[in-house]
Order: sequence, then structure tokens, then C-alpha cells
Amino acid sequence: MKILLISLLLIVSSIGSTQEVSEILNKMMENAQKSQRLKIDVEINERIEGKLKTQRSTTFVRYEPMAVYMKQKSPKKGLEVLFIEGENNNNALINPNGFPWVNVSLNPHGNMMHEESHHAIVNSGFRYLSSLIKNTLENPELNMTINYLGLNDWKGSKVHKIELINNDFRFLDYQITEEGEHQLFNIAMKYYINEYMILENNDNIDDFEEELSEGTIIKIPNSYGKRIVLMVEDGTFVPRYVEVHDNQGLFEKYVYDNVRIDAPMRPGEFTKECKEYGF
Repeated sequence: MKILLISLLLIVSSIGSTQEVSEILNKMMENAQKSQRLKIDVEINERIEGKLKTQRSTTFVRYEPMAVYMKQKSPKKGLEVLFIEGENNNNALINPNGFPWVNVSLNPHGNMMHEESHHAIVNSGFRYLSSLIKNTLENPELNMTINYLGLNDWKGSKVHKIELINNDFRFLDYQITEEGEHQLFNIAMKYYINEYMILENNDNIDDFEEELSEGTIIKIPNSYGKRIVLMVEDGTFVPRYVEVHDNQGLFEKYVYDNVRIDAPMRPGEFTKECKEYGF
């Protein structure tokens, strides 16, 4: 997919020119779209009910058809999740590596899968991230500033540090219509925002699975975040760090290590019969 250069109307400060920063971000997004698989070690820090929760895992993603295998390192060591598009009734298969001692199937957009997570497992990988960044930068209704914070040394790599600021971040009234989306995940995907942030800011919504009735008015953010900080590895242009703030402060932060683009697949990969899995 061809990604156009970011509009020159964006303000770029510090030592990077508009063209240079545009090229960095566009290469990051282009590479994400071209890759077929991704294997990463990720540290997830997300604000859940006002407190920052940390999770560490190894995640393997195949984009087409979509499949995700995740094995958690902490806090629930050994927990495994396998999602394969079109299989298991489009549910995720969970090996809890503990009570209740049996595999369970869960709705990837449901409350249990979202209990301590901002994102559905189907949005794993850099393609989803690149779509959020692309929409944020190309939305003409947003008053965006980009700050290039230089080429930095970080965890043994050279990274371009870039800050995206929505100068008019706010929540808008959104009315549910008969022909529109009625669940948080679908609303979030349509407008490139986060479903957890919507739930957090609407006391009239009980949970992620609620079917919102026609005429219901909810609050949704006008962009994914008020402030987004990216670290993009020089040369490879893969994301190594993402930090998102909203009107309350730090909303989420992700650290990506051992990034392997188009990593080879083991025998039986993305099936519950794979000998490397514990299902």
C-alpha cells in the first residue's frame, strides 16, 4: 500500500526537517504494511482503573490470514493465547497454565480478554500501530505538531525519537445510529481510537460487549492520544518504543525488543498442535 508523504502543513521543530521526519514515519509505516510476519518481545504498560499494569510476553503475528500466538512471561508466566482468523468460531484459545487447568475459548473483543488489556489480540503487530499513526497525521481536522527529538542511543541501537502532539485533544459527543456501529471495538476501529479509552470515559457503558442502542450518546476522543512519543530504529525503521498520553496523563507505553520481521515459522506454527505450544 502506497503511503503518501505527511502533509507539509504539520509543524516540525528541533533538528529534523519536515521531509526527513516524514520519510522516517513513512518508511516505518510502509515496512509494517509490506511485512507478512512479526515476532517480538514486548513490555506492555497500560493504565487500568487508574493504575499502571505491566505485562511481558513474546508475540508472533501472521497478518494474512491473521493469526497471533502470545506467551506471557509475567505476571502470569506460561499463559498462552492463540488466535487464528476463521477458526474456533473466531475465538481466542487460552492456556492459563494454571487454574482452571483446562484450555478455554474466549471472545477476543470480550470483557475477560480486556480485563487487564487496552487492545484486542487481533490488533497485535505493527500494521495496526502504523494505521493509527497514519490516520492521526492525515486527519485534516486535527491541529497536530511534530517534534523531532533527535537520533538517540537506546538499548544498543540508534533510534529516531519523534513526538506527535494533538494541540486540541478533546472528547466529542457521538450518537449511535441505526446504520452505524453499536459496539466499542467497531467504533474504535472506525475512528482509529482506543476502545478502553472510550469505556473509561463513559459511565453509561457497562462493558466491552454491550450492544449500544440507537440514540445513545457517548464521548469519544478526537484522536488516538493527546501526545504520542515514538522511537524508530535507524536503518530498519521498526518501532522500538511507543508512549501514549491522554487528558489524564500516561495512558499506555510499549517497549519492543528482539524484533524479527518475517521470522521463520516452526512446524505447526499457528496451530494448537504445534509442539512448541502448551495447548
